[in-house]
This record gives sequence, structure tokens and C-alpha cells, in this order.
Amino acid sequence: MTKEEWKQIREQLEEVSPEIVLFDGLEDAFLGVCRRFNQEPIAIYDYYRCIEIRMKDGGTYEDASEFHEFNTMGAWVGDHTPAFLVTLDQEPLSQVKAERPRILERAKTIRKAMGSRLHNPGQMIDLLIRELENEENTAPTVPFQAKTLVAFTTDSEKREYPVGTQVSVIEGLPLDAKDPEAYIVEVTIPDATLIGGFRFDTAELKIADIERVQ
Repeated sequence: MTKEEWKQIREQLEEVSPEIVLFDGLEDAFLGVCRRFNQEPIAIYDYYRCIEIRMKDGGTYEDASEFHEFNTMGAWVGDHTPAFLVTLDQEPLSQVKAERPRILERAKTIRKAMGSRLHNPGQMIDLLIRELENEENTAPTVPFQAKTLVAFTTDSEKREYPVGTQVSVIEGLPLDAKDPEAYIVEVTIPDATLIGGFRFDTAELKIADIERVQ
């Protein structure tokens, strides 16, 4: 929300009730006004969005939640004290989104240690968020081992591989890709001329084209 947009909202609130209490810094969590029978209107905020905003100051989800409970919700200022809307079943998704920056930093460390074996840790987190938003999405989090249910051709060497080929699923496609329900898989190719004895190639396969193996 821009400063100009918030200024316009403040002006509208003045017309509703000049005594409405607002919390500084939580503008992006503001939902509107709650009207109650025979009582003055009060501002209402998104509870979990407030926690996400508090996390921008540093700390974990638990730290921000505790701060919000004691310093914001616990700040009683009379009958005009704002209310907080708690949406049922929203907490797990809110926590993942709020923790994303810290998890991403950890994932970058893992990526550095694994090298090319882990291409985009941010996509792993985005897939997890999408799974929580849509329970029907059963896509597992990468990386994992799988076998193919279809024949396929690799991207670089254009080699053909049969059904049942063992692959490493290393990356999910970006959520804005043409087919986000697909994965980048890595094929291990024996090569005695290389240190380690293997080289690698990749291919793009749909979720329905692979089967996870232990």
C-alpha cells in the first residue's frame, strides 16, 4: 500500500469516526472497519499479516508472534482498541510465507555446498507454499529420486531413454512457467574420461511422467 493510498483511507476513516485508533506500521494488514450494535466502529487488522510485517524487523515467526501478542494485541486503549481477524486454517501458510526469507538464506547455504545439484532453492519454498494453498496439489518437494513412466529425450545430448530410467528430480519449474506442474530431472551418464566417472544431462518431465522411489 502506498502512502497516498493510506492517506486516502485515513481521510475516509475520519468521516466514519474521528476516534478510530490505528497502529503505526501495520498499514498493509489493515482490512477495514468493524461495526457493532450500539458501539463505536473500530479498525480491524489481519492477525497473521501483522505477524509477517513484524518479521521484517528480524527474528523468527515465534518471536514476531510473541511480540504481536504482548505489544500490539495487549495494548488496550479503551473502547476504540482495534480488533484482529484470525482466519481459520491460515496459520500454517502464513508461517511458511513469513519464514520464507530465513529459509531461503539457509537453502542458499545448502545450494552452495551441493553446487549444481540444487539449482533454485527458492522454487522449493514456492512449491511448498503452493501445496498449502491448494490441498489437491500433491507435488513433492525437490530434490528426490524417481523412475520415469515414459520414454524421454535429454535436453543437451538429445539421447533417448526408456521407461523405468532412474533419475534425480532436482528442480521444479517456476510458478509462472507455461507448465508449472513439471520438473527438471537429471540423468547420470557413466563416463570414464571424467573425474568421478559420470557426466550429467537434464530433461523436463511432467509430474505424471515420474514415480518417486525410496
